[in-house]
Amino acid sequence: MIFTAPAFDPNQANDLVQKFTKAYKQKYNELPDFIAANGYDGVMVVYDVIEKYGYDSEKIQNGLYATKNYHGVGGNLSFDEFGEVQKPVMLKTVKNGQFVKYEE
Repeated sequence: MIFTAPAFDPNQANDLVQKFTKAYKQKYNELPDFIAANGYDGVMVVYDVIEKYGYDSEKIQNGLYATKNYHGVGGNLSFDEFGEVQKPVMLKTVKNGQFVKYEE
């Protein structure tokens, strides 16, 4: 089985990812997965938009739609004109009972 998953690797050398991974592991005693990374990025991008545009829901929506190349722990993300997130994905497979990056 080969499937797509968000491109998040808690072991990558990116400073932002390493800071997030260290704090997450310290609090939960395990490495974060892509769900934790996406949740963190979701909160942080909304926080940034509110900081820029205020608490008005229409301004928040427009601010999210205008977000391009936001540097998050789960990779760079952007929103399209419909509010759909655009972010990198990777291919994964199951090996020895674990989800791992698919290598051709």
